[in-house]
Amino acid sequence: MKIRSLLLLFYLFFIPQNIQAQICGTPGKDGTRINPLRVINTYFSPDDNLVLPSGSRQLMLNMNYVGGAYDAHYGDVPITKGDLLIIIQMQDALIHFSNDANYGANDPFSGPDGLGGTGYVGLGNSGKYEYIVATNEVPLKGGPLTFKGAGPAMGTVNEYTSSSVSSTRGSRSFQIIRVPQYSNLTLDRDINIYSYVPHFNGKAGGVLAFHVAGTLNLNGYTIDVSGRGFRGGGNGRGFNSDDDYIRNVYAQISPGSFISSIMGKGDGVGGSPSLGFPLGSRGKGAPGNAGGSGYLYLAGGGGGGNGGAGGAGGNGSTYGNPKDTFPNGGRPGSAVYGVGSVPDRLMLGGGGGGGDVNNTVNAGHRSGGAIVLINANRISGTGRIISNGKYIGHFLGEMPDFVPGEGGGAGGTIFINEFHGDLSANVSIEAKGGYGGSPNLNQTINASPGPGGGGGGGQIFCSMSPSRIIADVSRGKAGRLNPITDTKFAADGQDGNVKQFNNNDLPPYLRYSNCLPELNTSISQSNLTASYRAGEEVIYSIKISNMQSANVSGVKLEVKLPVGFSFVSAKASYTGDAGGPADLTNSAVNANQPIMGDFILFSGDEVLVTLIAKIDCSVLAGTYHASAQTLSPDPLRTAVNPDRMVTPAINAFPNTFTSYETSGASVPGINYNGNLPDCNTEDVLVIAPMITGNQIQMPQITVFCLAGDPV
Repeated sequence: MKIRSLLLLFYLFFIPQNIQAQICGTPGKDGTRINPLRVINTYFSPDDNLVLPSGSRQLMLNMNYVGGAYDAHYGDVPITKGDLLIIIQMQDALIHFSNDANYGANDPFSGPDGLGGTGYVGLGNSGKYEYIVATNEVPLKGGPLTFKGAGPAMGTVNEYTSSSVSSTRGSRSFQIIRVPQYSNLTLDRDINIYSYVPHFNGKAGGVLAFHVAGTLNLNGYTIDVSGRGFRGGGNGRGFNSDDDYIRNVYAQISPGSFISSIMGKGDGVGGSPSLGFPLGSRGKGAPGNAGGSGYLYLAGGGGGGNGGAGGAGGNGSTYGNPKDTFPNGGRPGSAVYGVGSVPDRLMLGGGGGGGDVNNTVNAGHRSGGAIVLINANRISGTGRIISNGKYIGHFLGEMPDFVPGEGGGAGGTIFINEFHGDLSANVSIEAKGGYGGSPNLNQTINASPGPGGGGGGGQIFCSMSPSRIIADVSRGKAGRLNPITDTKFAADGQDGNVKQFNNNDLPPYLRYSNCLPELNTSISQSNLTASYRAGEEVIYSIKISNMQSANVSGVKLEVKLPVGFSFVSAKASYTGDAGGPADLTNSAVNANQPIMGDFILFSGDEVLVTLIAKIDCSVLAGTYHASAQTLSPDPLRTAVNPDRMVTPAINAFPNTFTSYETSGASVPGINYNGNLPDCNTEDVLVIAPMITGNQIQMPQITVFCLAGDPV
């Protein structure tokens, strides 16, 4: 007891609290396999026009998305206590909006070609993210979320902003994502965009994230989130004036009839043009890492950027108008990562800009690659992890591309953090830029559509040794015309970046921690000075404490009562954010060895159980001892033993698992053994009835054992 108290005091006073500490969820909570044909994560958005300050611990969530233009749904697993969540700012960059070469970065010489019209003034908090742990339940229809974080007062580290378009900024968005926590995971199928990963729709989606407490075995399969990042601008037919960097125009489709031109800029860190931009969502200016749209007579869209910048879109036609100026293709999306970038931001690949084309409306959408975020104790096997921009493979001698003009989407961002290396692993990681649109048209050069610019390569952050990975962040190529050597000045994107890092290179609140719970259990008897007689009831107080930073759910309490004692009832109360039922029932067959639960305990929390047991009539005079242990799901269990439960090795009951399945390490913590000499807080003294002459002297509260009672 003294040792436990000293450990708690050390934890409270000598370990810095709430200063960007590592965040532990509930390791192994989601088991050993991914459910087939189910979106892995669940995505929620907050209300618009909301600022979540640093240190926040609660937030109102909207209904998670179902339906929409791109995907069927955005997850079907609600938030429960102990779930690990990510808050991530998707869009927050500050863009300079003006109809000239200062558009974007407020620099007329910005862009890889020095022609301006692209970039951003500042990224703001774009890509900033952190882990939090849910302390309540939130259904899919949304509602209030309470949580613990690593920032001030156990709240958020960063500030997050959600707002609609204003007169000076594009839309700003952040989302909350439920992150599955697997024990050990062996892939048995590909994880791809068709079943598991919803598109970023301007509010939510576009991120694939999970944790594995043990080993992630890729098992020869592929994780592919290509084209699930920032959306590309659709093609359309617009009547833009000369040299438009930004404009809000309408396209005339027949005399006296106008519709909004679909041709537009791509989505990026500066906002979603489909939700509106200051001064308009069309024109060749490239906002942030999104490609600008081609303007004026069949000009091509610019490629999106990420690790590398995109390429400019190809020139349109002149039709002999002396006022037409070149280049008039969409400007290229800017890079948002540098060569030495620290992995504390995760950003989607920028969408390619739409092209100005005849007879094609809202086609294609060359979106950027999504975000992949994987933390695992170990990665084994062979496999591929891919987040390419759209499209890959539509080029020259390959499949003809009948969606002319669009800029290619940029490669996405892949973050892989492995705590312990496995030399047998061999992983191919791709975040390649998408190709620009290549119209396969035999037209004269002046009358043909301008090809799209290539998408920039993506960004890879990886802690695996370089010898175990094959990384590819190559640029997307610009589209071509016939003859295939002509691009009409459409440019390739730029290569992306690969950054090796160690876990300790990350800010403390983003580090992977192979944290495991430590449960300590004690028993006391309500009145040690009292004596009991057969037929009476005794009250035990049992305390379960979680002494580590990892949370644990599904905890059961097993009590071994003295021989001749039987379970009557039990109630539970909880400290902090711990939870479970108030009235406990015995799920075991034996009333002498009841099992109760389930409980969830957060770091430093306790479950207090008051258990009433009856002393059977067969019990003779003497001192009686009780013992107790906890049982909880093995956070390192495998698919072979998906229901495996473990208990602390110290004072464990016979025939229980006291080590983790895959690591073999002993389970930390302390169970209570009342038979040990120094464990006497739960002793029950039973005395024989006092017989004087022909009279039995008993206390008034005694329940007499009558003839026929069990013996």
